[in-house]
Order: sequence, then structure tokens, then C-alpha cells
Amino acid sequence: MFTLGSSTLALGNFRLFRLKIDHNLAQIKRTRMAKIMTIEDDVLLRETLTEILEVHGHTVFQAEDGVDGVELFSKTNPDLVLCDINMPKMDGFEVLNKIKNLVGASTFPPFIFLSAKTEPENIKHALSLGAVDFVSKPYSAPELLKLIQLRLNE
Repeated sequence: MFTLGSSTLALGNFRLFRLKIDHNLAQIKRTRMAKIMTIEDDVLLRETLTEILEVHGHTVFQAEDGVDGVELFSKTNPDLVLCDINMPKMDGFEVLNKIKNLVGASTFPPFIFLSAKTEPENIKHALSLGAVDFVSKPYSAPELLKLIQLRLNE
């Protein structure tokens, strides 16, 4: 099964890696097309996640850190946000709070944390701030796509 989460993947292996993505993800039922923002400081994870989402018809906006993510959010108004927690300049918790303050709780899009910081206190904190899900890295692309579909269809 295809998983994301290791930034040690050699770029020379990317073609084989991409073929596995295409093969495994072609079997997943498409969700409605949506505008999805990814906020992730690991360039390989961000680019791979973007490619997966675009293959499934989504428009993807990428930010490499929390500061850029908040700024880009106000310009793009995405339908869903995927965000790392541990990032330079601004962590994911602060990103969530700033975005929620920008748009208000009633129009806040589904916000999903993708993080290796899986301590129970981090998960509780994320959910208490308003995140709808917390996905631990590494994660399965098919399972993440199912979760995105579920949240977009709510």
C-alpha cells in the first residue's frame, strides 16, 4: 500500500513512486472537485500530496509554512485545509486559530491536521481548536482521500 510520510525518498525513485500512486489511486471513487489548501513545510510531501489531489480533480493551493498558509487562505477561500503541525514561523495550531478568526466559526472549512506529532494531548488540542480530523504520518493516500471525500460531502 502506498504511504506518505518519509522525506528520505530519493528523487531518482520518484518515477517508480509516481507509478505506484497512479495505479493505487485510480481505483478510488472520485469525490466532488474542490479547492484544497495544503500547508506543509516538507517539499516532497507537499508536492506528492498536491499531485494526488490534482489527479482526483481538485484544485490545490500550496503553502510552505503557516504564515504563507494564512495569507494564501484569505486569497483563495478553500473548501478544505490539510495542515502540518510542526512548521517554521507559525505552527499548525496557530494557523487554525488565525484562519478561524479571519472567517468566523460558522464559515470555517473542514480543517484536517496531518502530523507525526501523535501524542494524545496534540490530538485533543487539535480537535478542541476546531479541526475535524487528525491523521498521523505516515498515512495511506487512499484512506486520506476517503476522509477528504467524507468531509467534503458533509
